[in-house]
Amino acid sequence: TATTNGYMVEIMAQNDQSPFLYSINGAEFTSENTFSGTPQSEYAIIVQNAVGCTFELSASIDILSPVISEVATNDIFCYNGDNGEITVTANLGVAPYEYKFESLDFQNENTFSDLEAGTYTVQIRDSGGFISEVQTVQLFEPTQLQLSASSQDGNLLANANGGTGILEYSLNGGDFQVSPIFPDVENGIYELLVRDEFDCQRMITYIHTTNSLSVSTQSQIINPCDLEAPIEIFVCAEGGITPYEVSSIPAALSITETETEDCEVAYILEYATGSTGSIEVMTSDVLGTQFTNIINLQVSDTLAINYSLNEDNLTVTAISGMPPFQYSIDGENYQESGYFPDLENGDYSINAIDANGCTTEVSFLLDYISSLNDISEKSIFSLYPNPAKELVYLDFGMVQNELLNVTVFDAAGRLVLENSFIGESRFTIDLENFAVGFYEVRVSSESFLGFEKLVVVR
Repeated sequence: TATTNGYMVEIMAQNDQSPFLYSINGAEFTSENTFSGTPQSEYAIIVQNAVGCTFELSASIDILSPVISEVATNDIFCYNGDNGEITVTANLGVAPYEYKFESLDFQNENTFSDLEAGTYTVQIRDSGGFISEVQTVQLFEPTQLQLSASSQDGNLLANANGGTGILEYSLNGGDFQVSPIFPDVENGIYELLVRDEFDCQRMITYIHTTNSLSVSTQSQIINPCDLEAPIEIFVCAEGGITPYEVSSIPAALSITETETEDCEVAYILEYATGSTGSIEVMTSDVLGTQFTNIINLQVSDTLAINYSLNEDNLTVTAISGMPPFQYSIDGENYQESGYFPDLENGDYSINAIDANGCTTEVSFLLDYISSLNDISEKSIFSLYPNPAKELVYLDFGMVQNELLNVTVFDAAGRLVLENSFIGESRFTIDLENFAVGFYEVRVSSESFLGFEKLVVVR
């Protein structure tokens, strides 16, 4: 008899004339009574005893060749990912089975993991060593997440596609949201992130700006009444992307960031006392956008006044400073007009103040002689040349027989010369030590008081 067990065929012979020999499908006789067959095969068997008698019989193996009955796949979650998986199920043939992936050796495990998207081949092998046909398996991946952004009316707008399912967005590590619109976002550099339902992510760095850099500058003297005060330039920067960088040519002594309601970011640049001329201020933002402002520093003149007396009437005039001006002769009551009529004789102090709050004070003595009978005709004198450079002459037209006092005051009311003479018709003043400016020349005697304005030039 012949029995089969899987692919094995066993022949059992019973006779008194052993040993037995066996021939399978006409092959040479052998003492082996078992042999391995193949799927779906028929065998002609001849059994021969010791004296040469034979017995014929047949055997068949009805087992079908092993096949892959199912291939289960888990596609890749994210573009360029490697979480794909293939599981192979075997059928027919004779268990147990082994499984082959690509060019790797057969293995007991029927699952192949950590795969990228692509096309792969699988096979199975049963316990008889019979191998199935090669089967091709495809693993898919989603399209790559694409992300861009734009700015509109102060809002940051995200634009994304690809991935799987509903997309969500996050800005600078904040909470995720389904809406691609982030409203009222300040200018700046942001990290924008998108994710899909498998948590596949794509991030970009986006420069969000709704208004480009603009810069304004203004120069001012810290104390316009003090020429020893340092000079400041105020820089107001707005728009673009902070932080800003500020520099200047020539370089400032210091650059200080300050706060103001009118500017996004403000700076104060300080320069040395008395700085004048052109200063180039450069302001740039993170984007490299640069503004260059040219400032011409001009220091205002300090407040100075001139005055004149016509009999008992005083006229005060500001010759430098910042208008409008106000004047006072008592230090309390100020007026815009510099005219003070009908003054009594005495000591006076003229006080003036300009728009910068700068003040000055000039003192004078009013000694007006109202009686014409007390005034000598000799009181008339002329001053020439005027303006003068080196010498100036006081010409009285005739010899003066009474003692005359000559005093000269500068525009600030300071006494710069005092002299007296008698018996001369002309008096000479040497201007070598006089600075350029306005002066008042006074000539007085017991019966005479006269004033003339002198201008010294070079």
